[in-house]
Amino acid sequence: MNNDLSTIVIVQKYHSLLRRMEGRFFSWATAKQIVGGEKRLARLMEEEKIHGFKPDGAPISQWQINAVEVLANVKPMVGTVKFP
Repeated sequence: MNNDLSTIVIVQKYHSLLRRMEGRFFSWATAKQIVGGEKRLARLMEEEKIHGFKPDGAPISQWQINAVEVLANVKPMVGTVKFP
């Protein structure tokens, strides 16, 4: 019962985080760190699981990558999550 409650709380926090990040963007560098690498980020963008754009008009502009899609595609780190 206690483990089920912990899992429910974690899921609620995850969904709350995704809702709060709607309309926000990460840079290319931040997004690649979160998803687990540049190749993985490029693949996810090719598969259209993550969307991003570079603003027009500025030659040295940063990528703006959808924060919710980045967080939804995080590569889990094995052995780092421990339930109480």
